[in-house]
Amino acid sequence: METTKLLSLTLKVKAKLYKDVTVVGCSRTIYVDLNGEILRSDECQCFRPRGWIDNMSIMFAAYEFMYKQKMLTGKISRVIFNPFYTNAVILDCNKRKVNRRVWCLNDYRHYLTRDLVSVQDILTADFLFAPVIYAEHWWCYAFNCKTKEFFVLDSLAHKCRRRKQIDSHVVENVEHLFWLFLNDKKELKPTYEVHIEDVPEQPNLHDCGIMVSKYLEIWDGVKRFDWKSMPAYTDEDLQQFRQQYICDWILHPENKHREDVLEIFKPYLKN
Repeated sequence: METTKLLSLTLKVKAKLYKDVTVVGCSRTIYVDLNGEILRSDECQCFRPRGWIDNMSIMFAAYEFMYKQKMLTGKISRVIFNPFYTNAVILDCNKRKVNRRVWCLNDYRHYLTRDLVSVQDILTADFLFAPVIYAEHWWCYAFNCKTKEFFVLDSLAHKCRRRKQIDSHVVENVEHLFWLFLNDKKELKPTYEVHIEDVPEQPNLHDCGIMVSKYLEIWDGVKRFDWKSMPAYTDEDLQQFRQQYICDWILHPENKHREDVLEIFKPYLKN
């Protein structure tokens, strides 16, 4: 099968590919293997219409975004912690202070993609992102490593009752991280003001994970969308992103399972 046929996939065929791999109840299958990062049928099903995006889906999206940066520019300017980082911070801060972990630099590396990005890469990055899932809602933290500004990106604003408390815990942990970078215990810890970014509200209750994926992918704080830093996405836009992500990842030229998928869809390819 000629791989150049990949470029001739019509929107109709991509729609069928998306529908088939996101259907609930299909057998457990690995659809994407991108340098060891796996996307299974379970994660693909999360991207079905109105599906809830899980931790592993966000982790794969974060990896793909960073990998694309590395391939295009030779560096990663948007470093992304995986969701288990913010989960660890939240769990730790639920404990009494005397029982909380004293974080060291080595602790942070567990929340970065191995063999792609290191803790030291944060020092040369433009942004550091930390997606968070709490009470079945996704939002995201963004830290401008150049201006030292800390932003909260939440498409449902303040509707999570513990959000402000979690904001405080995460910014304190980021302050601790940059204090560790100073490598001088005599230095005072930096303090960063928390900015609640005015991002458009999501048009439904099921696309917070897709909104966070877009923050990780394109947010840079520049007010270029009607005086906001993100576009006001419609239901149709967000559904299109679901399909686009799945098709782009499965049809990625470095996906080890791409040819297997194309073989399945061979009858639908144009001659």
